[in-house]
Amino acid sequence: MSFTYKIDATMGLLYYAGVDTNAAEMFQAENSASNDPLRLSNMKIIIDLSKSKLDFSMKDIHDGIKMNRSRMEKGGVLEATAFISHSRFAKTLGDTFCLIGEGVPLHFNLFSTLSDATEWLGLADKTLEIIEIQNELMNNLKKNTDV
Repeated sequence: MSFTYKIDATMGLLYYAGVDTNAAEMFQAENSASNDPLRLSNMKIIIDLSKSKLDFSMKDIHDGIKMNRSRMEKGGVLEATAFISHSRFAKTLGDTFCLIGEGVPLHFNLFSTLSDATEWLGLADKTLEIIEIQNELMNNLKKNTDV
């Protein structure tokens, strides 16, 4: 899998990272994270796509909106989510998600640096710890894709 996650419950952070990932891998990681015993409600989320070429379709966007609606119907909250990407496509994808997802109260933003993302999430004082998480996940992904 080229998309994974790590939860730091003490920081209240769920960090996803991917390398050349697609929507199916992202949804699979989201499902795994949702069932992880460390997963708490109201966590701050980082989705690091800085090393990824995105592969998404309109169906994937609709599936993501459906997943968020389902979470809300079950009483869940859509948490603050910071995307890290250098892709113009990611910005277009986010805009499309907002337009199509009318009625889903999204709280996300797109950033080109981890430090900007952590500042927006109110975790600027934890940036060094979060960089360690980023490095760990990216190194693990690199090992898995080099095999």
